[in-house]
Amino acid sequence: MKDEAKEMKDEVKDDLQRKSDQKEKDDQKTKDEIQSLRTRIQQPESSDLTMQQDTIKQNQKNEKIEENMKHLIHKTEDLENRSRRDNLRIIGLPEDPDKRKSLDIILQEVIKENCPDILEQEGKVEIDRIHRSPPVLNPQLTTPSNVIAKFKNYHTKEKVLQAAKKKSFRYQGTTVRITQDLAASTLKKRKAWNMIFRKARGLGLQPRINYPVKLIILLQGEVWAFNKIRELQEFVKKRPDLNRKFDIQAQNSRESSKAQLGPSRLVNSPPEDLEFHLHGLFQEGMSSWKRISLQTPGKEGQLLTHPIGSPSPKLPPRDKPPVEDNY
Repeated sequence: MKDEAKEMKDEVKDDLQRKSDQKEKDDQKTKDEIQSLRTRIQQPESSDLTMQQDTIKQNQKNEKIEENMKHLIHKTEDLENRSRRDNLRIIGLPEDPDKRKSLDIILQEVIKENCPDILEQEGKVEIDRIHRSPPVLNPQLTTPSNVIAKFKNYHTKEKVLQAAKKKSFRYQGTTVRITQDLAASTLKKRKAWNMIFRKARGLGLQPRINYPVKLIILLQGEVWAFNKIRELQEFVKKRPDLNRKFDIQAQNSRESSKAQLGPSRLVNSPPEDLEFHLHGLFQEGMSSWKRISLQTPGKEGQLLTHPIGSPSPKLPPRDKPPVEDNY
């Protein structure tokens, strides 16, 4: 009896031990499976985090590249403008299909007719190069192409430009306008101010476009500068009476619609619409103003001067790049 009981006890003990071992194996297997699932879950999370970090780094690199590109484009445009500092653009000069006279001779006649006191020794202004832009006559155009003239003497060019700002030039009964020659990209940016410029002139704000594309206005005896239309919008919003008169959004919409019509619309537009921002459309009647620096851009419209009655600053000459150390 005792032997049988001992055998049964040993069998039960062995059975319990086997079950216990099997349970431990099953538990370990379950733990391994859980750990495997955790690892599989963590891998995508880690991958997503790495991708997010890589995306952030790439976006930062892209922003840096974009900033560098804008800076290089700005510097390139500035260098092109400065390379044209000896050039004048003559607008409205009649074309001679037979080319009986060279452009050099015609320009000499224009200067002799309108500002003979500028003529240098031997009664002739020295011109380095002169040509039409575009050079080929287009019979479909109703207006003559512009003439680009490069002067050998910068000061002579400035004298002609200042004389053209003080009075309208004429050649054989035709009005001819002379402006500073600038890069095409700068002219395009200046054209964005067209509608606002005309409205500001109508309101008596004495607007002018300063180099390169800065709008200057005189409001209540104070001079304000705007680098972008958005800055002027924010400035006008704070002045309800001015906001109603300007209606910038409607003007911008009309300007955009005009731009979408393409080059043919621009070609057939009056010369004043195309070039008024270069000529200024007002006299140099600001002799009481003193020169100031316009290098610092305004946040929403930079106040440049104090009220009339005290010594007031003078704006830099129109269309002339400001003197800088990298000129």
